[in-house]
Amino acid sequence: MGRLLIGVDAGCRIGLPLRKAFIAALEAKLQSAVGHPLGGPDGGYRRAMRAQVAHWIEVLRGEAPAYRPFMAR
Repeated sequence: MGRLLIGVDAGCRIGLPLRKAFIAALEAKLQSAVGHPLGGPDGGYRRAMRAQVAHWIEVLRGEAPAYRPFMAR
């Protein structure tokens, strides 16, 4: 197994093994179920994010009175 973190001048970048593990964990989290007041109780994190973006657009257009943030419990 190669190096996990590879140093560069302005910081570090993730090596391939760690990057693959991170993406796999992120995909698993995004597919997990989460309740959302706008996206419904049976949706996942992706659906909740889409609902938040749609809600933010409504607020910017003046179609919704105030932005309600999503807070996972």
